[in-house]
Amino acid sequence: MKRLALILVFIISGCSVGYKKTPENITWTTWNEGNGQVIVRLPNADPTSFIAIDESYGKDRFRVYFEGKEIEGADPETFQTIRWYFSKDSRAAYYREKEIVGASVSHLHLSAVVVTQRP
Repeated sequence: MKRLALILVFIISGCSVGYKKTPENITWTTWNEGNGQVIVRLPNADPTSFIAIDESYGKDRFRVYFEGKEIEGADPETFQTIRWYFSKDSRAAYYREKEIVGASVSHLHLSAVVVTQRP
């Protein structure tokens, strides 16, 4: 039984999700049942200024990232997460890594959200 518990602890600890920073680069790691561990290298990220906001969002002095993908045009200085994968900066609102076209940043408030995908 102790052996099984040790194996489970090893497996679970190896399935961490989030950003990892080394002096040379930044990676975002995830795990899924189909592919196992997936590591995405962020080639344009600046390791000297990079911070992980949470396990999904990170930023450096030049760019903002969602799960290893750059959020095009997002301003790292004013960027903030809201909730449910929504975020904003001084110029735009975002869902995951995509800009929400036409959203009013100054009036953005989430109380209940229904997201549908159009064909």
